[in-house]
Amino acid sequence: MGYPLGITSLKNNYPIAKSGYLASLPGEEFEINAPVVNRKNERVNARIEGKMLAIDRLIVGGNSGGPVVLPIEIKVRRDPKTKQVEFAFE
Repeated sequence: MGYPLGITSLKNNYPIAKSGYLASLPGEEFEINAPVVNRKNERVNARIEGKMLAIDRLIVGGNSGGPVVLPIEIKVRRDPKTKQVEFAFE
């Protein structure tokens, strides 16, 4: 979700949202080795490991922040006592 290349909706200025696919099970352990440049401007291999959620989708400049993962169905209601909006996921 974001404003890739500064593109926005002309009517409401909402961010652009695209769909993707979950490419792993939630909480699956991964290990990624990637070449990076450190603060001394040296190329080193970085190792990232831990429980992650892999998502398969196109990302372009401007899609800032983390992914937004939503369930298939979202139910919304306003609590009659508190008047707060509540969400239920299935």
